[in-house]
Amino acid sequence: MAELIEQGKREYALKHFDTATDLFSDASRELVEKFGEGSPECAVAFYWYGNALFNIALQKSTFLGSSNEKETEEDSEQPDLPTAKIQKVGKILVFEDEEEGDAEQADEPENGEKDNETGGAEEEQEEEEEDDMMLAWNILDLTRTILEKMDGEENQKMLAETYLTLGDISLELEQWSRAVLDYSDAVKLKSKLFPPSNRQLSESYFKLALAYEFTEEYDKALENLKLTSLVLQNRVSILRDDLRHTTDPEKMKEVEDEIKEIMEGMVPELDEKIKDLELIRDQVGTKFPGDAATASKTSDANGAETFAAAAPSKVVNDVSNLVKKKPKVNVDTDAVMEEKSAKKAKLED
Repeated sequence: MAELIEQGKREYALKHFDTATDLFSDASRELVEKFGEGSPECAVAFYWYGNALFNIALQKSTFLGSSNEKETEEDSEQPDLPTAKIQKVGKILVFEDEEEGDAEQADEPENGEKDNETGGAEEEQEEEEEDDMMLAWNILDLTRTILEKMDGEENQKMLAETYLTLGDISLELEQWSRAVLDYSDAVKLKSKLFPPSNRQLSESYFKLALAYEFTEEYDKALENLKLTSLVLQNRVSILRDDLRHTTDPEKMKEVEDEIKEIMEGMVPELDEKIKDLELIRDQVGTKFPGDAATASKTSDANGAETFAAAAPSKVVNDVSNLVKKKPKVNVDTDAVMEEKSAKKAKLED
């Protein structure tokens, strides 16, 4: 089982997510059969399995989105929200091999037949993507419940990354309120685990800001964008101190490049985004807590029907759930939200 996981990690590092998924699935199944699905021994395999599935879903989503964009790019403008979504998943977006795309185009049918077949293929691909996203959420939510009961710094770091990926999935499924809760958990835990100059912390603040922007809670979005910038500037202070105490030319070049990346690229972009969001906030008005709660409920109510099919169940109770492309399931999303909200209230108390 350990060898299966190590092989899966190697394939994952090479972005061979399908192969990695098969290896992690086999390891997960064997561990569940031996220890039970809620056992600590399953946490690592579940963590990698869920992440591999999520990356497969992203690959399919990106490839399908690129195809649709080519068809409409001449007569449509790109909206703001998809641009923001690309920003938040930019580090983990993986595009399909161009050679595969060329091979698919070689035998294209003509006219109406082509349209029908393309539409059917895209619909089938969307369903497969949804299945992978569902299963990824299921596996990672189970990972969360296991890791929350485990001590140790490495387990807590894995838990923080699990929260972050659950937030990514919530954003992909356009469940903004849930993304806020997931990212908030990630920020709280990473704030304890990492110093205020760690770039993992800045990434978490940025994603939380993005989720708040989608829920139209602009003050909270701005607060987290400013925290993102602050962490990056803290990082620059550390780097400049390192620069004063190193004589290794290679190390100096590495540090100088990172300082330049942050100060000439990331910080100015964040400052611009903050200005834009302040303008939006001033135009539409600040959202008050009562409005935010109402919006959250409305969002949940409106999204319940689609998310019942797209969202994963709270707990994986059967070994068969560890098989790829399982059937869609109906989920009590209110129960999941209630659990998250209760935990959030407890932490705030």
